Amino acid sequence: MRIIKFFLIVLSAVSIYIHYLNNESSELQYLLYTDMSSGNYQESSSERFSFTNLDFPNLSLSVIPVKSIVARYYFLGGQFNKALEYLEDSDRVNPYLMFSESLRSEVYQYLGIEDSLGFYAKKAFTGIPNNDKHFLFLIYEPKVNHSHLIPSCHQKSKFYLSLKSL
Repeated sequence: MRIIKFFLIVLSAVSIYIHYLNNESSELQYLLYTDMSSGNYQESSSERFSFTNLDFPNLSLSVIPVKSIVARYYFLGGQFNKALEYLEDSDRVNPYLMFSESLRSEVYQYLGIEDSLGFYAKKAFTGIPNNDKHFLFLIYEPKVNHSHLIPSCHQKSKFYLSLKSL
């Protein structure tokens, strides 16, 4: 009987801690998604990163890895190495979304590292080919002929060709 009581107490304590972490993550995600929808990234939101456990839960409510969203703040704050480190960690969480690759291509474009920009832009585009943002990063990569990728965009190809001529 004592073993069952002890087990229930331990299970309750673990459950309370997990719910606490989930609540903290939900509050942080609310701030992050509010910033993302307004396009205005607040410094007050990034102050909570050092106090919040970003590993549990590691996916946000929209299946974007939490560390990828946090990496955008570090990128906008000029902490490129930390942003790239968080993006590498988030690859293991959801490798099929291509959000991390897209953000990596933005970082490398800003830094002017063309080979990495091309690699991650191509990876993001081939992972999700109908995403406008992935294709735009890919066509702005210098010194590369992208004519073989245009047919895979189907109805959007004429629009992108007109953008490329700008």
